Amino acid sequence: MLTLDWSSERVKKWAAEVFDEDIAEKFVAEEMTGVTLLSEQITNVDSMERLGLLTLGKQAKFRSLVEQLKG
Repeated sequence: MLTLDWSSERVKKWAAEVFDEDIAEKFVAEEMTGVTLLSEQITNVDSMERLGLLTLGKQAKFRSLVEQLKG
């Protein structure tokens, strides 16, 4: 399945695998789908903080993972 086609539940599963369940729940609360996950603004600091990615390490990891998903 293409990442763009990911449902909110699929994004939640991915977030739980790469981070944890608490962060995954924030992805659901923010209605994250594959389209929003791959959007340009998702890796800005404000967006990452809303998703519970508060440390520089988690933010760097998220940016790297999003780039990998983009291919």
